[in-house]
Amino acid sequence: LDLIIQTEVPFKVIKTDPEKGRKIITDLVVGLGRIAVMLAPVIPDTSSKIKKLIQENKKPETPLFLRKD
Repeated sequence: LDLIIQTEVPFKVIKTDPEKGRKIITDLVVGLGRIAVMLAPVIPDTSSKIKKLIQENKKPETPLFLRKD
């Protein structure tokens, strides 16, 4: 999904071609939902948070995956 975001740049596309931009973003959200389902057996709490955020159309207040330096 990150590669799609980097190559397609959907938030720029939506300004010039709203229909194409919405399609890209919709596909990304569907992909994120699939990832949430696959994460459920391994990290169920995070999976639930992702699903809930998708349903509420919100971004997380704090990162779901903390970076280790």
